Amino acid sequence: MSENIYGIMAEFDTPTQLVDAAVKVRDAGYTKTDGFSPFPIHDIDEALGIKRSVLPYLILTGGITGLLSALGLVYFVHVVDYPIIVGGRGHFSLPAFIPPMFELTILFAAFTAVFGMLFLNGLPSPYHPVFNIPRFALASREKFFLLIESRDPLYDYEKVRTFMESLSPQELRAALILTAVCGLLLTEACGVRSDMQDQPRYDAYEKSDFFSDGRSSRDYPEGTVARGHLEENKAFYTGKIDNPDPNAQAATSTDANGNTVVASFPNAVTEFPLPVTKELIDRGEERYKIYCIVCHGQFGEGDGMVVRRGFPKPPTFHDDRLRNAPVGHFFDVITNGWGKMNSYGYQVQAADRWAIVAYIRTLQLSRNPDANLQMTSSANSNTASPANAAKPTAPAANAATTKGGAK
Repeated sequence: MSENIYGIMAEFDTPTQLVDAAVKVRDAGYTKTDGFSPFPIHDIDEALGIKRSVLPYLILTGGITGLLSALGLVYFVHVVDYPIIVGGRGHFSLPAFIPPMFELTILFAAFTAVFGMLFLNGLPSPYHPVFNIPRFALASREKFFLLIESRDPLYDYEKVRTFMESLSPQELRAALILTAVCGLLLTEACGVRSDMQDQPRYDAYEKSDFFSDGRSSRDYPEGTVARGHLEENKAFYTGKIDNPDPNAQAATSTDANGNTVVASFPNAVTEFPLPVTKELIDRGEERYKIYCIVCHGQFGEGDGMVVRRGFPKPPTFHDDRLRNAPVGHFFDVITNGWGKMNSYGYQVQAADRWAIVAYIRTLQLSRNPDANLQMTSSANSNTASPANAAKPTAPAANAATTKGGAK
């Protein structure tokens, strides 16, 4: 087993412990060593006896090579190959050659720094024996490791292990050299793996040979209801009356702006399923200015900012057709969309949708103060005290209304 050992690694909790242990390793005469930490430790180089890197000298050499290459290039072009007098200057005018000389100096130095660093560090390194130690992953987060390699002239497995134990590490492990590394790397390179996004699964509506009906998408068990989503109050959550006629069809037409105009409102409730209070209207105004004002405008005229920029104009809330429309119609349109308007059922909760409907009724009443528009539910009166746009809540499940309510 000792022939397959790359080295012996000790784990420490603090950088001070790592540096102290590195000093003892250097004093013991070991030279093939290395330290690993989550962040740079400036004392570790001296502690391990690591010499100054030759990279700065390589970068200097690369910069000088770029400078001389640029100088030789411009000299050859302007003096040897194509000598020409420009602006009364001589063939070899050094000030004019400074920009290309500067550029190539920086370019060669930068390339030397990058590729020299990769070469001296042995990068890229898709595999290293220390990766076989499970806890070595902590070297990038919170732990510190010290390694004595087996190629050190003083290496002896038993002696090195005994010496490392005397440093009081948290844990001591041997880094093994795996003989199947090449096969593993080839497997990774070929992409033979099973990530979460590649795991066996059914796509939506994909055929299944496992189930007798051939459907991969399964129905919920009968009676399944998500907690908090029983939604027994039909009027509150749908804007529809109890036991609506599924065959009832709304009469529709298309106006000059391309909007789908509805002339009848079957199954829609005519009264609010919750108390219409000042705080409900204030909340509705707040939500209206967030979600609705961009198209319908500040006063419901259908002159919002996107309409002014070319979007088709929606119908005004102040024509007789919509003034006489039941409140359930507005709730249904907000919930499911209508014509060019998208659904807001997922963005706006049911209570806030009713608040918006209450604010729309308020806008309609502001233009027709003598109109007889329903603003309160028959089961509740408008007696609550004012509040600052308090968030409305769903009524109790057994709170019925005259035009729609609990199942």
